[in-house]
Amino acid sequence: ATVSPPPRNAVDRNVEIWSGAVPEPVIKVSSKGGWWCPIAGESNGKYSAALGQACFWFTNGAAIGCNTPDGNTRGPEACNKTGNGNTHGIDCNQNTTQLLSKPPFCVCNNSGFKATICDPKLRTINTHAACGSSADYTYFSPWRAPGSAGVFDACGMAGGRPGGGGAHGATYKDTVYAKAGDLGSKVLRAMPTNTTWQAGSVVEVSWGITA
Repeated sequence: ATVSPPPRNAVDRNVEIWSGAVPEPVIKVSSKGGWWCPIAGESNGKYSAALGQACFWFTNGAAIGCNTPDGNTRGPEACNKTGNGNTHGIDCNQNTTQLLSKPPFCVCNNSGFKATICDPKLRTINTHAACGSSADYTYFSPWRAPGSAGVFDACGMAGGRPGGGGAHGATYKDTVYAKAGDLGSKVLRAMPTNTTWQAGSVVEVSWGITA
């Protein structure tokens, strides 16, 4: 989530539970009480909780070429794993029949869709894998073909899935501002940032990720 300027999905940042430091050790995402989006603290070396639950507005189970996310998985990446965590010997680009023989939530019937981001310089993880090879386990992930994966809401869903709760970061603590499963475009109001950008200008922003 964006840290500065403050995003509107940090709507709960002033709720008491997020008014101080993040508990240490940081509670694992998807664990009970794991609704923290740690960011750099002001001066005491502690992680700050000032971002509220901004990092939990997203969509679970999206895949390129699929209009509807499944809401339960982290997407096709998880479907190419065996029980011991190793990847199946499936060529994601060529052998789509094997992928389609798996449960429907692995890859939707439009899995003929091709990734447009193959250059290792544009990929942040598993960059050594040849594009579309059996080792390229993020091939069908949304960031591999921007704009081609359906989402629950353009502004995110609280907790990433209808009803919230579950694995892959699907957590959200209900507040007076939003509850798990709420759509950002419906419940999030504009956040006063005291920041004005001029079109075409160079600006300074900061961003953080929780996994």
